[in-house]
Amino acid sequence: MFTALSSWFSAGLADVRRVTWENSSASLLEGLYSFEQVHKFKSIQDLKARLDRNHRRVYCFKHPVTGKNYPLVILHVALEHSITNSIDYLIRSDHHNTSPTLTEPTTAIFYSISSRAGKIGLNQIDLGNHMIKNAVGLLKKDLPSLTTFSTLSPVPGFVNWLKTTEIDDPTDKAILNNLIRTVHTEDFNTEKALVEIENEMDMLQNYCIKYLFHAKRRGNALDSVANFHLKNGACIYRLNKLADKSQQGLRNSFGFMVNYKYDIPAIEKNQLEYHMEQKINVLEPFENDL
Repeated sequence: MFTALSSWFSAGLADVRRVTWENSSASLLEGLYSFEQVHKFKSIQDLKARLDRNHRRVYCFKHPVTGKNYPLVILHVALEHSITNSIDYLIRSDHHNTSPTLTEPTTAIFYSISSRAGKIGLNQIDLGNHMIKNAVGLLKKDLPSLTTFSTLSPVPGFVNWLKTTEIDDPTDKAILNNLIRTVHTEDFNTEKALVEIENEMDMLQNYCIKYLFHAKRRGNALDSVANFHLKNGACIYRLNKLADKSQQGLRNSFGFMVNYKYDIPAIEKNQLEYHMEQKINVLEPFENDL
């Protein structure tokens, strides 16, 4: 079915819709539950919480070719009053209830985007870019109070980069090797790992900044998530320490996560500068850390 899909796929025919617990089909909800690649669902209650009409939005990107119950891209959004610095706060705590807040949210946080493009032969079509643009339009129409659009994104390649990159300082190299062993040991202990990581946080932050801003592949950011958002016109806004304390988060990035900010008027300029000049646009506070 999908062998030659990319040759006649038209993104213009795609349909971006909001997913809700009340109005979406059971097949779509089941697909949403099994499809999530970034932050896996733990239960049906977890799914319902991420569809909370007062504090969350989930959008799916569908196409006539693949059918209404086979979303190509799914985007999870948190509605907040500031740019959030912790995924543990967003999805692993009970800080939200189901009642409306006293004031309208001002900030949309894209905290998970999953795509099936590569699995069905659509690698060359930037479905994520289409999804974000459409979602911003739907969000602004739904909630005019929103003025800030940001992500809370993983840094999936950081620890692997540390394994392979040349570390000049032998002391740093020894410490990093020990930390990598700690997070990848079979008898992984979260508390022990967190203590060791926190003790070396300044050093780790410096290397993570270097990875995000200086590590390149053919002129583009080496980190796949950074490259995705930068090529879509975002800027690096902030690097967040211990933002993801899950086992996966510590193993992939020692818990670091990044806010990429989408400044709507500057998106086209940022895209052009990244594509033509390989310029990584940054904002404060990340700019101050360089």
